[in-house]
Amino acid sequence: MFKVRREQMDAYREAALRDFEHRVVQHVERCLPDRLATMGEDGVRRVIRSGIDRAATHRITAEQDVCRFIDMMLVFGAEFDQEQPWAREVLERERLAGPFTKILRLHDRALMELTR
Repeated sequence: MFKVRREQMDAYREAALRDFEHRVVQHVERCLPDRLATMGEDGVRRVIRSGIDRAATHRITAEQDVCRFIDMMLVFGAEFDQEQPWAREVLERERLAGPFTKILRLHDRALMELTR
């Protein structure tokens, strides 16, 4: 029988995180170039790492959803989910909803806030 050792799983997990981080940096370069220019790549990478953890506290773990969450962090501030009343409201109200529904409603609300 084939067994995967803990070290192998940890190495795979780390490689997957680095790959995701790299793809999100490329996304930020395309979609939010001003943030990349202002924060630098290292600063954006710090937000990405923090965003992965912050999103997980809201049960948001799918890559595309985490990327959207990170976008909102870059636009509204690294702690927007706690500091912005509209974000807290959506996250608290959607606490029983699935993560996909939660991120869609949060994203829609963020777009509304940007157009104000």
